[in-house]
Amino acid sequence: SGIHEMSLKMAVSALTPLKNDHIWVLKATKTREELSKMVKENKAETLKTIIRSFGNSCDFKRIKAELVPAILETREWTSWNNAAKKILDSDSTFGVNPNDITQYIVRDHEVSSEEKFNNEFKAQKEFFARVDIIMKFVKDDEADKDSDLFSDMYQYFTGFLKTVTHATTQVVAAYLTVQKIGSLIPARAYPCKYTFAQIYGDLENPRATYDELKDTKNTSLKADFLTNVKLLPDWQDQYLKLFPIVLKKEMLDEVAANGGADKLKAFVASCFENFKDYRLALLFLFANCQQEAWYKDSGVSYEKQLIALLNIIELCFREIANHVNTTENKKIEKQAEDLLFGKSEALSTYMFQNGEETVTKMYTLVDDIQSLPPKIKSKLRNSILEKYPDYKFRTTEEKAAAPKGMLVTLAKLEEKKALAEQIQKVDIPANAKEIGEARAQGDLKENAEYKAAKEHQHYLNVTLAKLQEELNRAVVFDPTTASTAIVSFGTKVTLLNKDTNQNEVYTIMGPWESDPDKGIISYMSPRGNALLNRKSEEEFSFKINETLYNYKVVQIEIAK
Repeated sequence: SGIHEMSLKMAVSALTPLKNDHIWVLKATKTREELSKMVKENKAETLKTIIRSFGNSCDFKRIKAELVPAILETREWTSWNNAAKKILDSDSTFGVNPNDITQYIVRDHEVSSEEKFNNEFKAQKEFFARVDIIMKFVKDDEADKDSDLFSDMYQYFTGFLKTVTHATTQVVAAYLTVQKIGSLIPARAYPCKYTFAQIYGDLENPRATYDELKDTKNTSLKADFLTNVKLLPDWQDQYLKLFPIVLKKEMLDEVAANGGADKLKAFVASCFENFKDYRLALLFLFANCQQEAWYKDSGVSYEKQLIALLNIIELCFREIANHVNTTENKKIEKQAEDLLFGKSEALSTYMFQNGEETVTKMYTLVDDIQSLPPKIKSKLRNSILEKYPDYKFRTTEEKAAAPKGMLVTLAKLEEKKALAEQIQKVDIPANAKEIGEARAQGDLKENAEYKAAKEHQHYLNVTLAKLQEELNRAVVFDPTTASTAIVSFGTKVTLLNKDTNQNEVYTIMGPWESDPDKGIISYMSPRGNALLNRKSEEEFSFKINETLYNYKVVQIEIAK
């Protein structure tokens, strides 16, 4: 049966007696309004109550679990959490568990700020978190920097510098931390037997070292690293070596201001020549340095720059397909895409300024990138046809690209989604209830209500299945890609019927929007399909059900 007897003694010993101030007792004996008032008005006491309730060791996951949603609304948590963390950071009655840095404790007596920092430092095992703690100590005006507790922490970092057999990121960070403390507290200046130049010269990959330096609001390791690099005899070369990971315009400006224009020109040329290895640097240069004289004089034509960006897009898509640095490649691809096809429309502007031959060359490169979003190609293609109405694309491009799915307007998509939800969440459950009630009346063979309900059930299921299949195929039409260059989705076409000599007007939409009585036809219908891709003034004929139609395109407008 799964039921086991338990002695009274065992039952009593299994119970955990709770003190009156345990958070569970308070939640059981006070109203939510009372607790909410207490929690909001006295955060420090609330923290003490919760931490003490769990053996005087508690992390924020547990604190949140006790407060949300029982006492605080979910939306109230973030601001309460931020304020609570400041209290834990500044109030010396709180500390960290020496065995687990994520757990907080309440001390039975106040400790000095020096002890608080030192205890936190000892509990923390992560190197850069320790840098943060000692710099908090340094910036705390009330904390005594002459204390043995500070010396204890300081010696941790000077220990890295006593004998450097191999320069690592931690050695560099220790050097920068000790250097910073020595500049802020001259009495603590450490006579290091190694110079920054010696340590830097021993680094295998300075760029990787810079990237590995982790800063907080209390530290400035990355900036201090660059400050030291600037003091090296060959700082200009080192700045350019570091730039692809730092990506700060000030570095380039410093090099330019100190007679390094030729170095910058060579650097730009190298980035575009080796775009595969300098993707982010290349994108930064293209976006931020077009007006700089050294950039203009680098010998890299604007067309070559645009082609390099297209090559980066293609390279990123290829690596994404092979699951190589997927997240990073997606960001880089999006950035390159925005630079070429975004608001500035860099690529199309250049194409149209340089004639039809350039248009063909650049569009061919765009079209060859298979993974590029279809709407980008479509918009570019329509722009070309507006500029050159008789332009002939390659064979595969002579017609507007047929979407893989079913084109729909956003309004219709939302309407159909709402309908599917109505059927799934309201109509089908209501119908199931009707079937249940009809079944309860007995004798199903002669039960008309039961039969009707079952037929309606079949209708609802078939309708929902069809709707969901269409929703899965739906591709939202982007109105910005609409063009009057050819008859396509989203256009209104005026035709001259050459047999009747009368004008006929059709708006081309999708199956969902189709309303033939109002002249709105689907691009997937026989007539709609026959009209697609026709140009203004074009004369053409087609047959539907053995009937021949002869038309001439009078006008193409954007549908409203």
